[in-house]
Amino acid sequence: MTVDETPIKPVAPEVSIIVPVLNEVGGIRRFVDAVDATFDSSGITDYEYVFVDDGSSDGTWHLLSEMTEQRPRVRALRLSRNYGKEAALAAGLAAARGRAHIPMDVDLQDPPEVAVAMIQRWRDGASVVLARRRRREDSLAKRATARLFYGLAARGADVSIPPQVGDFRVMDSGVTAQFLLLQERSRFNKGLFALVSPPGTEVVEFDRPLAREGRARQGWWTLTKLGIDGLVSFTTWPLRLISILGFSLMALSFVGTVVSVFLRAVDVLKVPGQTTVIVMVLFLAGFQALSIGVLGEYIARILIEVKSRPLYLVDSTRGFPPSDTSDVSDPE
Repeated sequence: MTVDETPIKPVAPEVSIIVPVLNEVGGIRRFVDAVDATFDSSGITDYEYVFVDDGSSDGTWHLLSEMTEQRPRVRALRLSRNYGKEAALAAGLAAARGRAHIPMDVDLQDPPEVAVAMIQRWRDGASVVLARRRRREDSLAKRATARLFYGLAARGADVSIPPQVGDFRVMDSGVTAQFLLLQERSRFNKGLFALVSPPGTEVVEFDRPLAREGRARQGWWTLTKLGIDGLVSFTTWPLRLISILGFSLMALSFVGTVVSVFLRAVDVLKVPGQTTVIVMVLFLAGFQALSIGVLGEYIARILIEVKSRPLYLVDSTRGFPPSDTSDVSDPE
């Protein structure tokens, strides 16, 4: 009689909470304590944390390594460098073992009590539950630019991107598997999530609070880059816009030429329009530069995709069962 020595793969938890972090040594314990308190009081006990250290330069990885030894729910992986939140979130989703996955921000702008409500909707049969911001305590400029982006995306995107919805949501593991099959390197996760979400997605509304430390983790430059990535990745309207503007300028130039010749012929236009010429030249030069820049954005993304470099590289992991470590890799 022989003994089967095949290792038994650990039972997957019900929920995986995916948390990308960058230099967040001061907020990780507070986040875990808040989620633990909310989930435990709601009767949710079968869950895990999957922290993704996106190339932190402070003590974030050291803290996460300690927490994986102190708290059995905590698992962590460290990327080889800073790849950005979009790639870090993909790495965390690839490593998650739960039957439902919840991306969350460590600064508690994604309230744990809202996650509880979404988990209940998922238990009732919804494969995707979105958290939509009913009210957000951000600056007027940030709210205005967010409305502008969602308005532009709604008019030109290949898929319908829900307005006022971030990464915070509950996804069934089957939906996550479809998300991980999408291989583009210039990623805009909100659009990719919308691409794989089935019809009948449910929504939980909430009032988004300010970050605990009083400031957002993503600055204007990061948000602008993310917005450009979203518009270029999911729409072609910038190309159409410059085509329409170019045609309009040609038409105006033709009309202006005819009018100028006529006014010269009837001796109405006597003074050469030096200032007008300078303004028009500068305008046309700026339009050409803008057009080249828009084309460059699309060409740059073609170059990135052709290179087919890995979306991310994992440097090390902590807290994962030995049988699961081979799965913690670039989804390609």
